[in-house]
Amino acid sequence: MDLCHKSYKKVIQSAASNTDRLKLCEWWRLFVESTRLDDSSNEALLCQIDWRSECLQERLKLTRCVNERMRISELLIVSLIEAYEVAVQCMATFSAVKLKQRIDGLCSMISDYLRNFSELDKVSLVIEEGIELLRLIYNEAKDEFNTTIQNNSKNEDDGKNVSLF
Repeated sequence: MDLCHKSYKKVIQSAASNTDRLKLCEWWRLFVESTRLDDSSNEALLCQIDWRSECLQERLKLTRCVNERMRISELLIVSLIEAYEVAVQCMATFSAVKLKQRIDGLCSMISDYLRNFSELDKVSLVIEEGIELLRLIYNEAKDEFNTTIQNNSKNEDDGKNVSLF
């Protein structure tokens, strides 16, 4: 499937017109979404979500209609949230850099959305969900950092007490 996805990207790039590129992007996204992989692992699911996200990002670049751009942006944010949630389940702590990249991508997409569609009276539920997830991630990281600092401080104090005897 990965080979197919790489081939798809080359076909998109070589398409004759934007209209053809848009059609190919949508066709490929629908194909990726309807495909059931033999490998049911979280890593395989993450690859599939990433392929879908790439299709959506390509469509976002090619689409000029504001309403369509908003719809695609929201679909992309849903994919990024889903990818982060799956990544958290399958990535060990040594993959913190990859998780940070996913968080950065979600932040960037939400920021772009808010900047590009600032005239909206109300923020969509998808955006609120993304912002809430980012708040949760931030609070968890802050709590983990504070715990680490407290443990380091406690260990230093314990070391001082031992050396006094």
